[in-house]
Amino acid sequence: MIMAHDIRTLFEELGLIDTGEVVGDSDPLFDSGLLDSIGLIDVLSAIEARYGVRIDPDDLNESTVGSLDAIASYLQSRYAPAQLQ
Repeated sequence: MIMAHDIRTLFEELGLIDTGEVVGDSDPLFDSGLLDSIGLIDVLSAIEARYGVRIDPDDLNESTVGSLDAIASYLQSRYAPAQLQ
């Protein structure tokens, strides 16, 4: 099961969050400046590559990519657990 800490690790690997930086799982990523449209493309590409899933652009909105929790919840609800291994 993918969790917010998995998404945090991905953000750290992409250089969007510094290791040890205090970012709450439900903190708004866009309003806080941690994520912009270019960063979102990087995140989505990394998720697709890591988990072998295809994210539908029609699914992208504040409730699906607005926080670390939102991204994890979206992936859990959209894809079977076996797909997210």
